[in-house]
Amino acid sequence: MNETVKWILIASIFIVLAIGFSLYFFFRFKAKQEIKKYQELNKEFEVKSDIKMDEKIKDNIQTTNWVVDDFEFIINTISHNNYYYNLFIEKDGLAFSVVNYQLKNKHSFIYKTNDIEKNIENVYKNTNFRFDKEKLVSDIDKNKWDFIFINNWNELELKVKKLIPLLNENGMIMIKDLTDKKVKKNLIEYLEKSHIKHQFLKYTHTFLLIVV
Repeated sequence: MNETVKWILIASIFIVLAIGFSLYFFFRFKAKQEIKKYQELNKEFEVKSDIKMDEKIKDNIQTTNWVVDDFEFIINTISHNNYYYNLFIEKDGLAFSVVNYQLKNKHSFIYKTNDIEKNIENVYKNTNFRFDKEKLVSDIDKNKWDFIFINNWNELELKVKKLIPLLNENGMIMIKDLTDKKVKKNLIEYLEKSHIKHQFLKYTHTFLLIVV
C-alpha cells in the first residue's frame, strides 16, 4: 500500500467519524427540541380539575366508555379557556349533558340526532334541571364556535377539515378516542401540513386537541 492510499484511508476514517458524530449530535439536538415542544404543548393544553362532576348526575350515567376524569377534563378545559359558544357532535349526548348541567352555559349546543333528547333527559333524571330543546342544532355552519367536541362520528377527517374554519380565534376542536389508524394518520398529516397546533393528551381515554 503506497503512502497516498494510506493517507486517503486514514482521512476517510476521520471523515466517517466526523459525519457520525455530527449526525449523533444533530439528532440528539432535534430530539431535545421535540421533547421540549411536547412538554410545552402539554403544559399549554393541560388544565387543573378545579370543577368536579356533580354527584347528582354522576350516578345517572351508565356507560363503560366514560369515566369521571374525562368529563371533568372537558368541563375544566371549557371553563379555563372561557369558551362561550360550544358545540357537541356525539351520538350519546353525554359530554354535552354534563357540561350543560355543570356550567349552565346558555350557549352550549348539540348536533341533533335520533334519540339524543332521550339520552340527555336520562342524565338529568332526579334533578331539577331541564333540557332546553333550543340547544338542538341541525345547521352548524351558520355559527362560529369557540369549542367543538367530537366523539364517535363517521367521516371524521372530512368533518374536521370543514369544522376548523368555523372556529373563532384560539378556538379548539376536541376529539375523544381517535382509534382509526388511517384516519388518525391522515388527519395528523393534514394538521402538520397546515401548521395547525395539535396535541394528544392521555387521561383514562385519549383526546386530540386542535387549536387555531
